[in-house]
Amino acid sequence: MTPKGVVIHCSASRYGSIELIDRWHAARGFRRLGNPDGPLHVGYHYLITNGRLMSSATYEKQFDGVIYRGRLEHERGAHALGCNDWIGVCLVGKSGRFTPSQYAALWGLCGAMVVRYALVADQVIGHCETGHERAKTDGKTCPELDMGEAREAIYAVAACIRARMMSQEQEPIGGPFAVPEV
Repeated sequence: MTPKGVVIHCSASRYGSIELIDRWHAARGFRRLGNPDGPLHVGYHYLITNGRLMSSATYEKQFDGVIYRGRLEHERGAHALGCNDWIGVCLVGKSGRFTPSQYAALWGLCGAMVVRYALVADQVIGHCETGHERAKTDGKTCPELDMGEAREAIYAVAACIRARMMSQEQEPIGGPFAVPEV
């Protein structure tokens, strides 16, 4: 599957880890097909942590803005009705309380995907912008950030990636925004 775009989410929780989100999604009945490496249930393709991994955890800087892989980009997601053929990226946090490290990770990750898949502005959306009737009736505000500003930042990073690629005459492979395999 070639992704049709990117849907940005928030966990609506103060804390979270890839393992915890995997458990939450298992409880909802999500399951990846086949025998995949990595988390078996998580519906997102990427999770960006905020330094608080568990409910009782204190802030741990080394886990702030870390990008974890859930599903592979070519795998169908389980994150937004009507948009599961898009890449799902989830920020741990709620009510717009994201850290500068999370924003930097989000802009870089999404900027790299914009370049990799030649996405245009209406192909980078917030969960609340999916247009699915349930998102409207549930009053979704996820990811609880200004998506106009988010797209502006993401496309600025994408322009920098393209400029660097042109100056180095190399193929887009992620460069400084490559996502580590987990």
